[in-house]
This record gives sequence, C-alpha cells and structure tokens, in this order.
Amino acid sequence: MKKILSGLILVCVLMSTCSLPQNLVQAATNRSEISIYIDGQKITLDTKPIIVKDRALVPLRGVFEKLGATVDWNKETKQVIVKNKAIEVLLEADNQAVLVNGEVAFLDSASQLISGRTLVPVRFVAESLGHTVGWNAATRRIDIHTKTTITTVKADLPKLGSAAAFTQLLHYNHVLDAYINRRLIGFDGGTIAVDGKDSIGSVASPTVSESSEATTAPSSKPSNDSKSSDDFSGTNNQTEGVDEGDIIKTNGQNIFSLNQNRIYILDTNPVKPQILSTIEIPDVRGNVSDLYVEGNHLVLIGSSWVQYGYPKDLVTPFGPDFRPSYSTSNTFVLVYDIKDVTKPVVVKDMDFEGSYVSSRLIGEQLYMITNKGINYWSVEPMYKMAIDSSVKMMSPSIIAYNGGPSNPLGLSDDAYKKQLEALYEYQFKPKYANNLTGQTTFVDYKDISYFPDYVTPNFMLTVGMNLSSDAVDVKTYLGSAETVYASADNLYLSFTKYEYASQYNTLIYVPNYNKTTTIYKFKCENGLVNYEARGSVPGSILNQFSLDEFEGNLRIATTTGEMWDTTNPSKNNVFILNSNLENIGKLEGLAPGERIYSTRFAGNRIYMVTFRQVDPLFVIDASVPTAPKLLGDLKVPGFSTYMHILDENHILGFGSDTVEKDGRVTTGGFKISLFDVTDPTAPIEKSHEVIGVAGTYSELQYNHKALMISLSKGIMAFPISVSGSTPYVNDFSGAYVYNISNNAFSYKGNVTHQSQSTLTTEGDYKYYDYNFNINRLIYIGDYLYSVSAGKLEVTNLLNMTKSGEVTFPVKVYGTQGVQPIDIMPVPQLTK
Repeated sequence: MKKILSGLILVCVLMSTCSLPQNLVQAATNRSEISIYIDGQKITLDTKPIIVKDRALVPLRGVFEKLGATVDWNKETKQVIVKNKAIEVLLEADNQAVLVNGEVAFLDSASQLISGRTLVPVRFVAESLGHTVGWNAATRRIDIHTKTTITTVKADLPKLGSAAAFTQLLHYNHVLDAYINRRLIGFDGGTIAVDGKDSIGSVASPTVSESSEATTAPSSKPSNDSKSSDDFSGTNNQTEGVDEGDIIKTNGQNIFSLNQNRIYILDTNPVKPQILSTIEIPDVRGNVSDLYVEGNHLVLIGSSWVQYGYPKDLVTPFGPDFRPSYSTSNTFVLVYDIKDVTKPVVVKDMDFEGSYVSSRLIGEQLYMITNKGINYWSVEPMYKMAIDSSVKMMSPSIIAYNGGPSNPLGLSDDAYKKQLEALYEYQFKPKYANNLTGQTTFVDYKDISYFPDYVTPNFMLTVGMNLSSDAVDVKTYLGSAETVYASADNLYLSFTKYEYASQYNTLIYVPNYNKTTTIYKFKCENGLVNYEARGSVPGSILNQFSLDEFEGNLRIATTTGEMWDTTNPSKNNVFILNSNLENIGKLEGLAPGERIYSTRFAGNRIYMVTFRQVDPLFVIDASVPTAPKLLGDLKVPGFSTYMHILDENHILGFGSDTVEKDGRVTTGGFKISLFDVTDPTAPIEKSHEVIGVAGTYSELQYNHKALMISLSKGIMAFPISVSGSTPYVNDFSGAYVYNISNNAFSYKGNVTHQSQSTLTTEGDYKYYDYNFNINRLIYIGDYLYSVSAGKLEVTNLLNMTKSGEVTFPVKVYGTQGVQPIDIMPVPQLTK
C-alpha cells in the first residue's frame, strides 16, 4: 500500500532523565549558536541546538511542531508516542531503543534533557524522515530539506535478530498491555495531566490511511454439506476442500473416534460394531483434541502443560544443589499408517513448543498453528541489562533460586553472565523435536520474525507437513494467533489490536485505545507456509466465520464500539480487502447498539445476524467489492449463533429463542430458523422450530462441527440437552434428527444413550451421566452412528430404531510428569 508523505515522517530517539554534565553543556554552548533551516526558511526555537560528541542535537518539540507532527507524553511511564498519518514512534527515558511503527531500532546517540527540554540527534531524525540534512561546520548551520517520499508496506516481516531486540519489544509492549488491561477492567488509580506544556509537546487524534485497488484470484466456496460422499458423512467444514480436525472421522469403511484420550478404530457393522484396535495416549503425553483421516494416514494432534529440566552441562557450573526447571505448553502431532487398521503404526511423532491453536488438512498437507507463551518477568532482567551495562545479571526468575546460583568454578563475570544467558535462551527460544529420530531444533533469534503492529509475550509457530514425507516446515513469529480461517490456498490469522488514540489536553490515567483487527495472510502450498501480506480493519471479529476469501478478496465482518457504551455505541461493519490486504470497500454502521452473533458468506452475498433485543438478519450484496451495499433485513425474535448455507436462496440459523417481559429480554429454548432470501430486499423466516425452554442447550450453538448435515442424503442431526417444560430442568439428553432439503426441514426422531440407570433424580432436578451425552453423529449408508464417551450406538435411519451398539471402557486418568531433555549446546566458558 502506497502512502504519499510530505515532510511529516519523523522518528526520534530516547530521552534521558539525567541532565548533561555541566562541563559538557558549557563546552557545547561556548561557541557560536547553531542555526536550523527547513527548506531554506530559518526556524526559531526556544531551546538552542547543541553539539555533543560530534552529534548535532535539536529540540524535539520544536522540530515536531514545525513539521506538523503530534506528541503525547506519559509522565508515569516516561514514554512518548509520536503520531502522524503514517508513522507512530514510541520511546522512553533511559532506553536507547525506540519503536517505529512497531519495529525496534537502536540508536548510537542518546537524546538529552536540558532545562526541561528534550534534544534529539538531527542526523537520525532526518534519515528517518527520508529527508536530507546538511551541516556547515564553518557557519554552524543545519539545513533540513524535506522531500515528498513514497513508502510501501514491507513485503517481508522484520526479524528479531538478537536477544536485545527481543527483550526491548517485549518491554515496550508489556507496558502497553498492562495499560490496556487496567483500562478494560475499569481500574481507577488516579490521573495523569496532559496539558501541552510539558517538555515534550501536546496531543493529537489518530488518522486513517488510504487504500488502493483490488486484484482478483480464485475463490473459496463455503461447505454446505458435511465433508462427505452420498454413502457417508464427514466433518461440517467451513470451506469446501479444507478439512478441520474433530473428535470423530470416517472413511466409510471404518470409524475413528477420539474418546477420553483413546482413539478407537471400529468397523461399520450396523448390527454388531466392533473395536478393531485402540490407540492409548499416555496422560504424561497430554490430551488429544483433534484427529484427521486421509487415505492411509490417521493424524492425532494434542497438547499438554509440561515441566522441562535443563541440560546437565548448563546447570553443572552452578553447583550440585542447583536444579532449575520450567513449565511450558506443548503440542504434539502423531501420524499413523492405517493400511492395517488392526495394527496402526506410528510414522511421525513430533513435539512443538506452544499450545495448540488450530489446524487444517488440505489433501495430504497438514497446516497447524501453536502459541508459546513467554513469562515477561523472566525477560525483564535481560531488558535491564540491555539498557544499562553496569547492571549485573541477576538470577533469572526461571531459576527460582534464592540469591541466585553459586559460582563454584570461579567463572569470570563475563563467563558467568554467558552461562546465565544460555539458561535464558534455553527457555525462551522455541524448540521442536522429531521423536523418532531424536533430533531437536532450536529456532534462533535471527530466524524469528515479528509483527510490528502486534507484539505479545508469545511465540507463534506455523507448521506445514506432508503426511507422506519426512519434511516439516516450521516458521516462528513473535506474536500470537487468536482466530484462524483457511481458504483452499491461504491461511489467515487475525488478532485484536489496541491502537493508541491520542487525547486533547485531558486528564487521563491511561491512554485511549481503539480496537482494530489485524490480519496476516500466509500462502499454503505443498506443505509450506509462507507469509504474504498484512492488513487491518476497525473493530473486532467474532470467530472464523467472520472471514471469507472470494475471488482473491478477503471479506471480514467486525463490531466497533461497545453495546452498552452510550458515548461509543457498538456498530457492525463489513470490510473488503484485496489480495494484498488493502482496504478497497466497506459498509459501516449497521445495527447501532447491537453486536454480531453470526456471519456467513456465500459468493457475492453476505448474511449477518446481530442482536440486542430482536434478531436482525441483514442481507448484503458484495458483487461490487469496492461498494458493498445493504439489500434488506428481517427482524424476528431470537438470534442465530451459527448459520448454514443450504443454497443461494435458503439459510438455516441455529441459536436461541428470546422472550421479552417487563422490558427485559431473556433467552428461551433452542431455535432453528429457515430463512428464504429469494428476494434479498425482503428476506423472510419461512419456518422455525423452538426446542424446549430456557436451559435447553446444544454444542452446535458454539461449535459448527457438532452439526451433521447432508442435503444429498436429506438428513440432519445434532446433539442436544432439552429442558422440556421447566427452565433449566433437563428432561432429555441425546440428539435430534431431521429430514432436510434446501427449502424445508421436519423432525424425524431422536436418539439417546441415557437410560433409567444413568439418571439421577434429586427433588425436581434430574442429572444424566455425562459419559452418555452424545457429542457427535455421522451416517454411513442408511445407518446413523451416534457417539458418546460411554458408547457408540447405531440407529436405522429408515425407521429410527436401534440397530446395534458397542460400549467403550471407562477411562482412568493419571498425572503428567517432568520431561527432562538434554539438547542445548553448552557455551564456551572461560575463567
């Protein structure tokens, strides 16, 4: 994205709370005064420029004012934020690092605080501006020549490069994060005066950047059937051709069921189904959350919270009593060869540091995201050393040893410091391991990228692998993933960003921040995950269904503001970004005071449900990407939390009914709505059904994978717990089954695994054994297979009678343990 700038891009350096030594100030001022000219015009400043150690320093406030930029100064944190249309600079006292649009930069000359005014090196300022600076030593004249410059968003992300950059980025963003958290919880701890009279400058409001034109590319289609053939069903995926992990899969010949950390492989005999083999994942390894089946491969993905020991060579120099350890999240991937389903064989066994976020399977290519959290307080000692070389390295908090480790070998200070730094790096640098070969790989700082506009104490790993080969593609970023959406070709990761908003001469405890959604695009091809582009839109998103790629453009639905905030009421919007994630079209301001409850995209149509008191369904036309427009809306009681596309004119909505009484709106039973949008300017609710009363609940309300649906088979089913007449008193636990076409649905019957033996009654309340709550359903041929933790049951779809069942053994859970690993190379030590 190109932005035309004229004399405004300005980056500055750190401040110092200490004044210059008196003799240095005198030496700088004894000679004739320095004059400054901007484009040939002499400027007058209230503080004189000086020369310090061959560097010309100019007044920060004066230069910024002359060039039209704005400044905010926070006395509590001693930080300055400088903003204009394209640049945001963050700097603080006593720190030689600055953030320029989120990227860290280190300066060879510090700013100085003299008589209450901050002076900064003019050379760095000019170069950062893209302008030129001339210095005439004879006349002691500085000439700044402004230039109209063209800047573009960098194609590649910046790299950390060093431990110093890593610690500085976390430090700056830790302060930001702490302020945001205090603001969000309404903490009131006093105020800070921002009056425009302090040594830095006054405040200003943020500005919005422009966008460029769109390009086109192949589209991704929504999936309106569970991934299936006419003979068997599969997972209800968001995008056609992109499989999502779930707790049950079938290839039509076998059923693979994840159940209490066991994977049961069953045959499909409808009368007497049998368990052919069982894969038991030890508790110490963690908990499996997703599985895939593709061809002859079964994939298991799980996570755990483990405690790691340190390599012996790293801790030996500190004495025999020093036994540190640290805890971290971990994600594992197991791939089995299932040519013989009675004897699955492990062909891949890998561990990746970080908690499991999400994954997708496209053909034989598996793509996965993990987040590895970082304890900021463990990083802080490294930050302190980075800004002050006189600070001794204290024992890391990861060591948790009173007074720090001993030094029995009598190492030199430098060697002792290196040893401790090695311990730090062992904990912080992300690792992944191939457990079949015993090889563990550390990711070095020079190979870690970061997102300048979204830095968190977290490493995000993108993983790509081909199930049939040994190659694994791992890339690491300082940042984290919140929402993952995948098209057939691209992976989109989105994050909620809190963008600084300046204040005009007000008393504030914390700065104001506007919520924006930042999106990163990664190309997924042949098991490789490569960064492509980044963009942002105002507001926050709900879930993965808030994003959709179509004809090369990304459409995204957001909510800005807050529902109950009268000064900044919520509004709902659609933004369209081109293949470079540049904004090219938008529709803003829908349903003030409400928020989005569900969104679905279908070609050029966008459907959005918002809610506060009634359920408005909006129909939006996006056939012209640069000008999306509202076609029509419908208001009915209740709201849909998941919408499913049946065809171009019909949509199913699943959610809750609502009841209005005495001016209040409360939720009722589970509601299914069939919307007819044949006339998009006047959508109608063609039919609906409400199951039960308040307290009726289905996993489908928040997890689309709980829905089994096939228009070609004419069948739909989902798990549900029903409160039939008395609110929150459970009368039924099982699944409801429906006949379904593209324009009608009707109740067919129900299935339950509960019985009188699994029911507990206490007064008016009934409790069913949760082990027999149905969580998934699939069909194979004319039979419906329902699964709970306790058993698999088969139902004949022709007459809805029980055909067969198999009971699963009860799982007894153990405990997780310490996993010591000895993989970090020992640094050279010198006395």
